[in-house]
Amino acid sequence: MVLVDGIPSTVDLSWTRHWSSGCSAYPCRNRRAGGSRRLCAFLGSLDCIQGDQAKAGVTDKRHTKYLEKLTSVASKLPPVKASRVAACIVYKGRVVSVGVNSKRSDTFQKRFSKNEHAIYLHAEIAAIKAAKKHLSLDELKKSTLYVCRVRFDNDDPTPEWGMSKPCEGCRRAIVEYQIQQVVYTLDGGGYEIVENW
Repeated sequence: MVLVDGIPSTVDLSWTRHWSSGCSAYPCRNRRAGGSRRLCAFLGSLDCIQGDQAKAGVTDKRHTKYLEKLTSVASKLPPVKASRVAACIVYKGRVVSVGVNSKRSDTFQKRFSKNEHAIYLHAEIAAIKAAKKHLSLDELKKSTLYVCRVRFDNDDPTPEWGMSKPCEGCRRAIVEYQIQQVVYTLDGGGYEIVENW
């Protein structure tokens, strides 16, 4: 599996052609910040969705849209211990970073791991690490972390949401960086919002 900017190369991003669709985010802020066209496409489409809905004041739909987009990313991932997890950091209605779980170790993950054997990079940690490159610590405190886990039933190829409550190590990172809001999927559909963990 080839990852490009943390997003699997097999993920269909055809729905993200915002730079040529007359989107209000054009010219793309993510591209100007030095992101690649592929990451820009993913981030930009979420930016457009949130921006339109924020004007309407539709919080529930906004959360659902972010989680649905993360579902499309997570469903294309190879399972890591049977988990397919994707996460993103949103600040002021703009997706700043995306992270996925992977079978690679990282020193940032090791810093927050619950034990010395938990070395694989978690989606939440990857998203926080990437967001630190674009946000100040004060801005990161005011961000929202979205986490989505998908699973597949043997009889049905449609992805279902699974419990994606951050583990103990990821919660330590959330507390350390004081991320104000975490939205994660639950078993059987739905999501939970936790503020000021």
